[in-house]
Amino acid sequence: MRGNRHGRYLSQLQAKDQPLKKAHRHGSGNTAQPEILAERGLDALQRERFKEAIELFKQAIRVEPRPDWKERLADAYRGRARDLAAKGMFKEASMVLENTIVADGVIRDPELYLSCLIRDGQQQKAAAYLFNHPPEQEDLEALAAALLVSVPQLPDLAPSATPEQRRWRDLAIASRAALAAGWDGAPAAEINHHLNAISLRSAFRPLRLLLKTLISPREDADQTRRVLDTIPPGSPFYPLRQAVAAAVLRDEALEADTWNRLTPRQQTFVAETAGLPPGASQFLARMAEAERGGPGALFNFLLKQADLPQADVRNACINLLPRLPDRVSQFERSFGALSPVERNRIQALAAEERGDWEAAVRGWSATAAAIARDAIVHRGSDRESHLARGVIYRHLADIARKNPQIEANDGFDDPVVAHLKRACEADPDHLPSRLDLIGRYCEDASSANDPAVAKDWHQLVEETVKRFPDDARVLQRALDSALARKAYKQAAGFARRLLRINAINPGVRRQMIELQISYARKQMRAQRPDLATKGLAEAAEWERADAPSGPLRIARALVERRAGSADQTDAKLREGVALAGG
Repeated sequence: MRGNRHGRYLSQLQAKDQPLKKAHRHGSGNTAQPEILAERGLDALQRERFKEAIELFKQAIRVEPRPDWKERLADAYRGRARDLAAKGMFKEASMVLENTIVADGVIRDPELYLSCLIRDGQQQKAAAYLFNHPPEQEDLEALAAALLVSVPQLPDLAPSATPEQRRWRDLAIASRAALAAGWDGAPAAEINHHLNAISLRSAFRPLRLLLKTLISPREDADQTRRVLDTIPPGSPFYPLRQAVAAAVLRDEALEADTWNRLTPRQQTFVAETAGLPPGASQFLARMAEAERGGPGALFNFLLKQADLPQADVRNACINLLPRLPDRVSQFERSFGALSPVERNRIQALAAEERGDWEAAVRGWSATAAAIARDAIVHRGSDRESHLARGVIYRHLADIARKNPQIEANDGFDDPVVAHLKRACEADPDHLPSRLDLIGRYCEDASSANDPAVAKDWHQLVEETVKRFPDDARVLQRALDSALARKAYKQAAGFARRLLRINAINPGVRRQMIELQISYARKQMRAQRPDLATKGLAEAAEWERADAPSGPLRIARALVERRAGSADQTDAKLREGVALAGG
């Protein structure tokens, strides 16, 4: 042992007498000129080799800190940060971006920097950055407002703060106070006092609208929806908007599907805001879990809810039966026999579910017939019966439109036309059905030249214009029908009524001018130039001063030429030809 120790001492003493060796240097050891380094750095940057570009530009800047090289170095840092963020390394990406801070504290890519901070859980740091550098982009303004409202405490305001920074702080203080008052259940007057300090032109506007919606009376649901729709899905306030909508846009019950789409925090907000009983949120959670298990699991879950109103449970179960046709007997054991309307409706929906469209048509036709029979037995519900049958027949028309292989019940009519006729008979006040049927009659009459179809077309138009005398679409259809029948005086009447609705309407004016030109042509063939001149004079009444008609000018010049005044009409003829395009 002692000999080994002396041996080590001796070797150490001998080593001290040896000349020192130079340590091995790691790294590139690049002694190239800074211009060459910068050129290599630019090439690496263009090839998106950002890490290499950073090292090369840093070496060049140590020798000569040129501003353009510093700009390229910042570009390399940003590219490197993007690569790190794409790998989920958000903390590292934000630290890389902090190398791009310039004298005024601005980051090279603030949007990426903030995204990385937030995804890394550094909301307070992100809020401090936005507070000290108020953004100008609309999307970043909304993010700044959301952060300043939600972080535990507001960042400190520097003594040298700008007026814009002070404005942001005042808005953030008012917003946080309004949110705290609303959460603590303060009176509406107190909450409104804070809300009034939030400018509707600021990025904090969504919060003001949402809190105002929560404390306002639930009277006009459509107005509430319009207000909430001003907050788009991309807004940082949209999750709060979803929760507010779930809390206020409901009748008396909250749908499990709506509840299932909410996050746990949104569910807590809705439960407290809507004043749900303690067990309600648990019930909704269990129902959502059953729904995820499929229609069968949800059906079984509902059948066990003896404490709920059984009429509501029955309606929920009956809506599941089209997807569970084998559970009909189980349903009837629990709730009693289905009515003919319910049974046929379930069969029709089940046929649609499996894509059997012919069976679906039979099922829906049977449902409409059952509704009609019920209306006879139970007088007083005739109006609802007509509306329901109208909906069914319009649905059948859509099925026939999408599945042209299906024939009508009588085997002769076009199936879409047949169902639309029944829809118009059942619900004569549904204008879209009438317009759809009129359009089909018009198309068929023009293509097939069938007098029977033309008769149905003109008769339906006449009935529709009596029922809807001031609708522009109906008047246009009536004008087309009158022109097809060559009922010129009636067509002129419809045209004038159309122009009272829309004084410009160049299409109607053009139609009436063409009508009078056709009339004048007919009179010229009959050797009645006087009547032709009168007709063309009436056509001139349909012209607008700023849109003269070339065909009308040509026609008038030709009629005058036939009357023997050729010398006076040459100029009019040339003018008409020029207006018509030469």
